[in-house]
Amino acid sequence: PYAIIEDNTVIGDGAFIDAHAKICRYTTIGKNTRVYLGALIGEEPQDHRMKPGIKSFTKIGDNVNIREYVTIHSGTPASDGTVIGDDCQIMVNAHVGHDCKIGNSVVMSNLVQVAGHVEIEDFVILSGGVMVLQFARIGRNAFVGGMSGVGNDVLPYAIYDGGRAVYRTINRVGLMRHGFTNEDMHAIHSVYSAVFGDGEGTVSDRLV
Repeated sequence: PYAIIEDNTVIGDGAFIDAHAKICRYTTIGKNTRVYLGALIGEEPQDHRMKPGIKSFTKIGDNVNIREYVTIHSGTPASDGTVIGDDCQIMVNAHVGHDCKIGNSVVMSNLVQVAGHVEIEDFVILSGGVMVLQFARIGRNAFVGGMSGVGNDVLPYAIYDGGRAVYRTINRVGLMRHGFTNEDMHAIHSVYSAVFGDGEGTVSDRLV
């Protein structure tokens, strides 16, 4: 009851739209995706450049769980829209801003807030209350600890944590779950330690 699905919308086979959810125009939702109570998908972006009548697009993949009161805004004319991949889990009260590109099997816990133009690669986990500033990029298999603020890019395969999230170590548990060997993890850890360890010079120096 009271679900609203606007025109120019595609809903895939087996999808579920719960009560009081709203699916806005120019939104595509994939197969077997579930949209729970009160979620808002594809609403116009919070961007002063958007004017009434401008088309803005949102694409949600297959097998995505969009939990209660999630908001996902559509893209601006600056991009091809907001895109969320397959098999993602977006939990209660999370927000995905305009023009974001979210990969496959991404987990956003309760109250995660993602600003516009953010790119998140496959198998990323964002713990509860994480804030991601606009234009940040988060590499695949990364893990960001709860209540962290992400203002810069996050390395793939790494754990970041802190009020202003910083690199801590490699995401060993996540890598093991996805089939990385001990040799793989040792190689990643060696490279990251060489760059972010206590060596001489700045990080930029060590990257050279």
